[in-house]
Amino acid sequence: MTRLAKRSNTPLLFIALTLLMIGCERTETPSTRTANQVSDWDMNISEAWVRPTKAGMMSAAYFNLSNQGATADTLVRASSTVSDDVQIHRSYQKDGLMVMEEQPFVDIASNSVRNFAPGGYHIMIINSTIDLTEGDEIPMTLFFSSGMILEQMMPVRLQP
Repeated sequence: MTRLAKRSNTPLLFIALTLLMIGCERTETPSTRTANQVSDWDMNISEAWVRPTKAGMMSAAYFNLSNQGATADTLVRASSTVSDDVQIHRSYQKDGLMVMEEQPFVDIASNSVRNFAPGGYHIMIINSTIDLTEGDEIPMTLFFSSGMILEQMMPVRLQP
């Protein structure tokens, strides 16, 4: 009868536990920080509003984005739980016609205010998953190239 030597699993168990501990270690990256955690970052939203619409239709969010900090930043993305497709857009006149284009980013200079308003920059909410009814509020999240994230509830209404 052949006897098989029993291998110890202790070294493998030790390696597996070590890797698990390393993988679970929380490290802060720029994308996990928020405006409240960084004192030299002072970006604020004011006068926010969102156009009412029915589910499955488009809407737009408008606001003033104020950078009172000493460092310029760049808005690179927006998201909301009311749509899987939220985009940064800009409307402008071209050859006598109003056109709208998606924007990959919007620069926000230090000590300045960037207006997101009808006829200019705005956040498009494409194919809303719910009715956006006047009097409601929806969450909007703005992502910046610095890694900062700004979250804001925005009221739904016809006009500012």
